[in-house]
Amino acid sequence: ISRGLICNSKREVISFLKENNYYRFTGYAKLFTKPNSDDFIEGLTFQKLVNIYIFDSELRSLVNKMVAQIEVAVRTQLAYNLSNKLGPLCYKKKEFFIDEEFFKSTNKIIKGEVNRASGEPMVKHFKKSQIPFWVIVEIISFGVVSKLYANLLTEYKKVVSSGTYYAINYSYFENYLNVCTSFRNHCAHRSRLYGRKFTTAPKYTSKEKNKYGDLNIPQDYFIKSGSNATLFEYIYISFKKHYESYFL
Repeated sequence: ISRGLICNSKREVISFLKENNYYRFTGYAKLFTKPNSDDFIEGLTFQKLVNIYIFDSELRSLVNKMVAQIEVAVRTQLAYNLSNKLGPLCYKKKEFFIDEEFFKSTNKIIKGEVNRASGEPMVKHFKKSQIPFWVIVEIISFGVVSKLYANLLTEYKKVVSSGTYYAINYSYFENYLNVCTSFRNHCAHRSRLYGRKFTTAPKYTSKEKNKYGDLNIPQDYFIKSGSNATLFEYIYISFKKHYESYFL
């Protein structure tokens, strides 16, 4: 309040902050401070910040639901294409991967996840040493799925990226997985989406860059340089392929 935030009732603010961590809430408030100052812009009300906070929570729930659908589809396509091409135990064979140490660390994580999921029917159905990849992709995290793909030899990355119904170039598919994983993690940890600069930068094709003008998208929706990305870019990159048919 001393920094210029307009509040109708101190009691209302205190009641809100008892249920919502101050440092979570001030992440939104900092977006409305004056340049080089902790003071808030003129006319900023507590209710406006609460409305944005609620909006962000609802947006996060919607995004989380949509990313979850993409995650299931990616796991399915990865499992089908790799298992079909390289066999059900392909994740255990280092000759399919680039970095041997990374391959070993990934398999160590997989082993730990198998042990944790040992009571699951789909795991109990197989001997621990013979669990097929289509089961493995269902018990490892999406982050590990992304890392496993990144460590594949290029020819096998192409098998996956061209074999999925997304049909994305393998280098763009790797970036796509990184962006989706980052987006998913922010949602899962209830992190702020509104006004955030995301640290994993999307990778655009020249066709997409030229398309922005046709769509009449304001240029400030995009970060032109560096390794950051806006919320708009994350939504665009994450959902453009999976939901493309809805907009054609």
